[in-house]
Amino acid sequence: MMLGNLNREYLQSTLMQAIMTSAMSNKEISAAALKLPRKSRARLAEELLDSLSGEAQREIDAAWAREVEARIADLDSGKSKTKPVSKVLRQLRSRHRNDSRN
Repeated sequence: MMLGNLNREYLQSTLMQAIMTSAMSNKEISAAALKLPRKSRARLAEELLDSLSGEAQREIDAAWAREVEARIADLDSGKSKTKPVSKVLRQLRSRHRNDSRN
């Protein structure tokens, strides 16, 4: 979504400055945002959602990193064992054949 420089400047100067200085309450920020032109509101919504997904992605990445470390520890301790890929593929193909017959 592309906005003109005027809309972008208005959005940044009015809303972002107010948020940063906490000069406005959430209700006031919301009211000001609702007065923006439709395209500007869409851009603001997009920016806010992007800011949330960035945080969520960091949490997801951290969770996966913990999972990887736990799996490595299980392999190192002997708690988990590996299988050759050829064996895994044979098992999957066999399971698929059996499922498709039912």
